Amino acid sequence: MYIESERNDILNRITADLRNREEVLSVILVGSGAVGFRDKLSDLDLAVLIDGSADINSVFAKTKEDVSSICNIVTGLDMPGNNLQVFLLENYLEIDVGYYTSDTLYARRKNYKVVFDITGMAEKLMSDSWEKMKDINRGTAGTDDMKRLIEYIDSELWYNVIHCVSAFCRNNRYRCFYELNDIRNFAIDLTAKRNNVESKKHRDIELLGDEDKARIDELFIYPKSNAELKDTLIKAIDLIYENLDHFKVTEGAKYTISKEFLIRYAEENL
Repeated sequence: MYIESERNDILNRITADLRNREEVLSVILVGSGAVGFRDKLSDLDLAVLIDGSADINSVFAKTKEDVSSICNIVTGLDMPGNNLQVFLLENYLEIDVGYYTSDTLYARRKNYKVVFDITGMAEKLMSDSWEKMKDINRGTAGTDDMKRLIEYIDSELWYNVIHCVSAFCRNNRYRCFYELNDIRNFAIDLTAKRNNVESKKHRDIELLGDEDKARIDELFIYPKSNAELKDTLIKAIDLIYENLDHFKVTEGAKYTISKEFLIRYAEENL
């Protein structure tokens, strides 16, 4: 496996190669690498600002050539629709490269570091977009705004609760656990948003306060009895609605299904 000095060397070599390409205007290190990497398992995440006239497929081909000249590529993924390239190297290092133009560049996460920039715009584009994201998405990258998320939860939560309970009562435990997982994720996403913490793939949930984490921990259970499922559901519903009530005040969020209805359903059928 790569050592940290090797990861830094690969980063420097990739950055140097990108700097020498005429279509590349700026390179920004994002994620934990922007603040020194979380640990030896952290991958490389790069946001690359390119000229708007550049052909993305040609950009992909050149980057792949640059990376393969540094280290053997085990596998990779080109996603031109998302302007994203992912590489897994022979030494297990993952490299994610996202491509942007000046009108699409934005800060997906709080931490970023401009490695080089010939436009003089990158720092402002990143800082301005992060402030906007915090206001709109509560600091969570890649999600809808608060009102749309709450509308989605309002439309889905009742279905998850009812089918979670009915599946358990029919001894279909795996369907029950599937629905319970969605309910738990709703609770996690809302709690994270209330605290301006990124929740995508539970990425930064460890940054929540101890009380919030303790309540979330209680939801990671595979109930073996009606009583256990009922207790878990009620805890999840309580946490979800505490957050919904918070956003009702702060964001003017609206929802139709009441907490009392969902809890009553669980209590009467378990």
